[in-house]
Amino acid sequence: MYRLTAFIIFHILLFADLQSYCYSCNVVESADNGNTIVLFNDLPISQQLIKNNVTYIINSNFNLNGEQIKLPNKSTLKFVGGKFFNGSLVGNESSIIADNVAIFNHVVITGSWSVSTIHDTWFVYDSAQDNPANDIINNIFSLTDDTVYNTVHFEENRIYWYEVSYKGVPSLGDKVRPVYAKLNSEEFSKLIIFRIKSNTKIIINNIWKMIPTNQGAYTVFSISEKENIEICGNGAIYGDARSHIYTDPFVSGSNYYGEFGFIFRVLSCRNIIIRDITIAESFGDGLVIGAKVLKIESGTIPSSPSEGTVLDPTQNLLVDNIKVLFNRRNGISCCGHNIFIRNVYFEGNGIEAINGTAPMCAVDFESDYIKINPKCRNESVYLSSCVFRNNRYDVSSTNNTIEDLGEYATVISDCIFSAPLRLNTTYWIKFINCHIPYISNVGNSINYFTYSRHLAYVNCSFDELNPYIVTAASKYQQKFINCTSPHDTDGMKKFFVNLSSGQSCKLAIPKGAFSKIELIAFANCNGRIQSVNKSTYTLGNFANTAIDDIQVDYCHDSILTTSIYKNLPIFSNVEYNGESNSYEIYLAMGNTIQNEHSKDNWRIVIYYSLKSAYSILKHGEVTEAGKGYLAISGGVYPETIKINNLILPFDEIRGKITFPYAEVFNAVKKSELPILEASNIGRMFFLTDDKIPVWYDSYTKQYRMANGFVLDKIVGSSSERPQNVEKGFQYFDTTLNKPLWSKGDNVWVDAIGTIVE
Repeated sequence: MYRLTAFIIFHILLFADLQSYCYSCNVVESADNGNTIVLFNDLPISQQLIKNNVTYIINSNFNLNGEQIKLPNKSTLKFVGGKFFNGSLVGNESSIIADNVAIFNHVVITGSWSVSTIHDTWFVYDSAQDNPANDIINNIFSLTDDTVYNTVHFEENRIYWYEVSYKGVPSLGDKVRPVYAKLNSEEFSKLIIFRIKSNTKIIINNIWKMIPTNQGAYTVFSISEKENIEICGNGAIYGDARSHIYTDPFVSGSNYYGEFGFIFRVLSCRNIIIRDITIAESFGDGLVIGAKVLKIESGTIPSSPSEGTVLDPTQNLLVDNIKVLFNRRNGISCCGHNIFIRNVYFEGNGIEAINGTAPMCAVDFESDYIKINPKCRNESVYLSSCVFRNNRYDVSSTNNTIEDLGEYATVISDCIFSAPLRLNTTYWIKFINCHIPYISNVGNSINYFTYSRHLAYVNCSFDELNPYIVTAASKYQQKFINCTSPHDTDGMKKFFVNLSSGQSCKLAIPKGAFSKIELIAFANCNGRIQSVNKSTYTLGNFANTAIDDIQVDYCHDSILTTSIYKNLPIFSNVEYNGESNSYEIYLAMGNTIQNEHSKDNWRIVIYYSLKSAYSILKHGEVTEAGKGYLAISGGVYPETIKINNLILPFDEIRGKITFPYAEVFNAVKKSELPILEASNIGRMFFLTDDKIPVWYDSYTKQYRMANGFVLDKIVGSSSERPQNVEKGFQYFDTTLNKPLWSKGDNVWVDAIGTIVE
């Protein structure tokens, strides 16, 4: 009996040693990472992932069988051809090394991770509206960590359809009214869709689209009490302002559907950069810069939050070169310190077409919680060189900062506004070198009960200026320094130039106040050829200076297409010369621009018209102590802006100055379609080769046909079918002699739904 027992024990130990030996055969010493272990898919993975501080090589596919796999401490997963699917991974300060390929399929990521570079393509995803990407995106952000510098790449070849996470009753207003600010407290954190951590750079090069919702409150990206974050890329994030489902009121029994759908909310953060991306179609505000609310209560005024706990606002934030489009409430709402908003394109914010709701503006400077925390105010905020088009209001402000601050908290410079500014009981804002159509404080009018104090306008021009604002300027400590107001006069000059082949004419216009100008060139070549170019320009700051419109005419009875370009006088885009402080516009004949030599000599008469002239609003003219009065009319009127011209060889400017080409015409070939600025959205061209009209879509920087689909070949053989077109795209296949429709992913079906190869 003793011998039998000893025999059994011996073989058990022998088997254990052999098993240990076989397992250790997978261990290879690595000079870089310490031990490296190759995982085998014929052994349970939970039995292989057991050693800390080890790099595990995954070179085959592993089915996790729905299990939750807890990784060893500070382990690294290195993928070299394999992937994990069907399960979950719990990180433990774990790392991942992988190329930009799929490594996870139906895998949930939790735990703590230390991954410096993260690709969204690591996760398998089918881009479809009925397949929300929320789980994939949350997996991606789960790989980030506040203590690790992460770079997250969202690749351009994906469209993410995401949904509002909260599925409860939409009538949240019943719980919080009249203090809607409670929605910003931790109690309603369930309204957050995605959270961004500190020390993260997110590169968004793709399109994010919200699945339409009936919820009146949501936050797509919450950045709260974080620091050192950069969000950049050429992608776009869309909310649901155009497609919102208006079926369930935010307050029961009312017609109020909410206004609290935000795309980015940056609250009580430090060192944040947002650049280059597009933020569009939020149900509320596109970007909120403010303070985190811990607890909120109403005071003596039920609708005004004046009790509770609110942290200090965001500090050190840069918004640069982004597009802010068609957000229902505000494009950007700002309350913070050391905030810089520059080179931003604002369009369509708050307009009626998207059911705009107050304040309905591009940028709102407002301190909602200043009664609770006096630091919740704007301080050292700068808005500069931004473009504004078709917003309900361009700037709105109430309680920009505290009334007794003693210095300008917000400075707005070099902006040409196209909509009124609404300044209602606000303080310490300075405008420099701005064009302002109109100032209001209640609707589109002025009400002296809602006065503002300590506003300054320096070198600004106004299309319209309410007399009360000026006459009460001293009373409310407002300043108008070297400003101009409208005067009904036009200026016009006429002059001649002679251009031979290879020559151009430089037109120099001294930089003045905001103005619209018109240049008309009548070109004549020995009485044989006659052509006309009428170009209209806006001259303002650098961001807004551009050609507004071009109209050409030609004496021959021919279609106005690029074929006649060589016989047209062409005005260039605007160049600014800092040394002479002047705008420069060049004129040349089309054949010279195209480097086609000719013996023709052109006699050109140019009409230069100034569409706006101004009187100077002189600061400091008061008639009685304590009652300010500043002259609007009867002031000093400047002369019409001068223009100088100089003939010079075209080769001196070739390659340096840009001239419009296809955009001069309404009829072009498909190959000639120009790349346009965002402001040219909806510009129509007729394609002379395809015989169809197309329209420019500045959102996607593509042209679309009358049916809304992106321009592509619509008739041809089976081998010529277009690739990667949108679902529903129609194509007539001449090989099969029948129409086909795209099902997506390069799959085509016929009229009865049969897949056609």
